[in-house]
Amino acid sequence: MKVVALISGGKDSTFNMMQCIAAGHEIVALANLVPHSKTEIDSYMYQSVGHEAIDLISDAIDLPLYKRETLGISNERGKTYQPSENDEVEDLYLLLQQVKDEIEVEAVSVGAILSDYQRVRVENVEDSDVILHSNDPIAPVGYLKFKKLALEVKLPTLDLYSRLEGLPLKDSDGYVTDHGEEAFDLTESAILSANKHSVEDVCSVCMFIGDMSQYAELNKLYINTFNHVNPPSRACVQVPFDQKCPVRIEALSWKQPSKNSGDSLIKRKTMHVQSRSHWAPANIGPYSQSVRIENFIHLAGQIGLVPGSMEMVNGGIKSQCQLALRHLKRLLKAVDTNFNLRNVVQGICYVTDISYVEPSRKMWEERTNNAIVDYVVVTGLPRDALVEWHVWAHKHNNQFEYEERGKCIDNYSISIYRRWNYENNIVAILCRVDHPESDIGFNNKIFREAMDYTLQKLKQGQEDDTSIFSIKIFYSVTKNLQSAFFIDYFEEFTKDIFLSYTFVPVISLKNRQTFLSICGIRIQ
Repeated sequence: MKVVALISGGKDSTFNMMQCIAAGHEIVALANLVPHSKTEIDSYMYQSVGHEAIDLISDAIDLPLYKRETLGISNERGKTYQPSENDEVEDLYLLLQQVKDEIEVEAVSVGAILSDYQRVRVENVEDSDVILHSNDPIAPVGYLKFKKLALEVKLPTLDLYSRLEGLPLKDSDGYVTDHGEEAFDLTESAILSANKHSVEDVCSVCMFIGDMSQYAELNKLYINTFNHVNPPSRACVQVPFDQKCPVRIEALSWKQPSKNSGDSLIKRKTMHVQSRSHWAPANIGPYSQSVRIENFIHLAGQIGLVPGSMEMVNGGIKSQCQLALRHLKRLLKAVDTNFNLRNVVQGICYVTDISYVEPSRKMWEERTNNAIVDYVVVTGLPRDALVEWHVWAHKHNNQFEYEERGKCIDNYSISIYRRWNYENNIVAILCRVDHPESDIGFNNKIFREAMDYTLQKLKQGQEDDTSIFSIKIFYSVTKNLQSAFFIDYFEEFTKDIFLSYTFVPVISLKNRQTFLSICGIRIQ
């Protein structure tokens, strides 16, 4: 891409340009916000130390430099930025608008690198003053002001790419094989309104579509609905729907309790990163990477995209699975530094071939702590990925109990895996129905037994009827199972329970002997 690089004169913006070139992009111009006072400013956005050298850097790399003055005023300091007159962010907007009006650019490159503050020692420099900005006895802050600068011509003359030859720079793929890891080989709106919720209250969406080639058209409709700031997290998979049902959406909604409820204020925190980096993938649609509500974190579905290039990682299922899990880990840690994969309570691993289940399961169990995971074989995933992980986590997962239970009926085994917290107001469950003969007929009796058993374990210890139940039923179409087999059960279901359910046809489940699986959660 043709890129304009934001440059401050500091090391981060300079290193960022090097990484930009290493990733294969073309820097066509530089842009700089000049401090109004011509010295250090207390800016929330921009570094101004070393700005005196900006013109010489532009001359040295023979690129046009665009400059605009800023007062460094930060009027809007919230996590979500709203346009504010005279704010320093508006200064940047006007600067970049000028660049776009004059030359062709496709992206902006910025050196906003996460790092700790360090005290800089400089010995034997061209002439400078060290200015003490804050004489704090614990953490003094100083900056360097250049008084005399000169640009020297070095021979032979080299272009930007030649100058970087031999330097230990990594491209985008290099950043996913580092860090000591192994190398890689809409009817819902009516339902919301009926419960006095709106689309802005939706925090997590699972989108099941029948044909991934229709994704672009379906996504346009999705954008028209979720067109607000900080949309919900989302997972999207292709399943074998018939033509009568091209899409099915499951949405989890949460609304702040009323002021008169007596409950304390709970904040919704959203991560909605759209820029590229080497950290984790930018979102590739109208969704957020994570939505946190109190102790819950709902993550978007993660596939093996290389963050820097936004292309699928090479190496097959193991590489994709490992990278997707690393994305989950980094997203959790970005929300809360105390979070990691061991905070995951429940998840679904979508794969496109049954042979991918076992390597995915092994990799998951090496990294987690009694999380309940269902493995589902679907007909397609975004970007033709081989695996997609969709999970939710809880701050106090280490305090959740775990149990396995089961029973046999007519040679069918019904297995239950359950997690619940100490207060028993959060319960996660997975029920699997297996038979040793993979081609045997299936009937409503077995389904009713499995559903009754699942709901019984979900409600176990429940003292009132204020809980919300959400259930996904995955059933294998290769065993001639149809959702019509099960509809009667829910039509007869009593009205004294708040239950949402979604039927999802799939190619196969954890193994060929599994006929259906039920993923459920109860929240009180």
